[in-house]
Amino acid sequence: MTNAPKFNIHTHTYRCGHATGQDHEYVEAAYQNGVRYLGFSDHVFLPGRSDPHMRGDYSLLDDYLSSIRGLADEFKDKMTIKVGFEAEWYHQEYEAYYQDLLQSGKIDYLILGQHCCILNNRFFGYGYMADDDQLLDRYANDLIAGMESGLFTYVCHPDIFLVFIGGWTAKCIEITHRICKAAKSLQIPLEINMGASRYRGKNRPDDPLIPVYPYPKFWEIAKQYDIPVIIGVDAHSPDEFASSDYNWVRAFIKWMGLRLLDEVELRNPYAPK
Repeated sequence: MTNAPKFNIHTHTYRCGHATGQDHEYVEAAYQNGVRYLGFSDHVFLPGRSDPHMRGDYSLLDDYLSSIRGLADEFKDKMTIKVGFEAEWYHQEYEAYYQDLLQSGKIDYLILGQHCCILNNRFFGYGYMADDDQLLDRYANDLIAGMESGLFTYVCHPDIFLVFIGGWTAKCIEITHRICKAAKSLQIPLEINMGASRYRGKNRPDDPLIPVYPYPKFWEIAKQYDIPVIIGVDAHSPDEFASSDYNWVRAFIKWMGLRLLDEVELRNPYAPK
């Protein structure tokens, strides 16, 4: 048994095009490694748009929902299984779609993972912007607007912007304060994401200068706002529930002096009261 969190709602499926394994394999692997509350949050399928190798086609929506709901019923005596999406905030575009997904009960939750924006009616990765300050402002503006929408349970890898630029700058400090102020005001937890610890290197306490998330300088500022954090396994393969370095991520959280939540309440403003 690993030191995995019992609660994890950041899990992908093969449908996104960059993950592997069958849905039931994720459930079985999560259970075997101590997860007792599992949320599937594949990259959101968007009607009218194709984004191969990033998100599944919209035609896969019913299969995704049916599969996860079926597994929730099959494993109901062992664990809780929920279904949602990791989604970007595109402002008015897809706002009604997200609202419908939640209001209709098709999904249980959304988590906010800002990888790209839409410019000139096309997906545009932040990392392709020519100017770092423009990139950082756009990322922060989009992320904060998403938080303000009230549709998202938590913010995934809020420090992912460091993957897109060369290093920690005064502008990074500025937008980190903006992001943390918004999270504090809106009472939205931030995620300590485990993806980078598996495939981009590690920010260990004895080598805190590697510019990949979770990035210590970001979290030093987050600590000032006393923002609670949650661990996101961000599994893209069933075996990552066993191979992820949970001792490392727990040591990172302790080293940074962050307030770790064991679980979070799923946020759905349309759920019956």
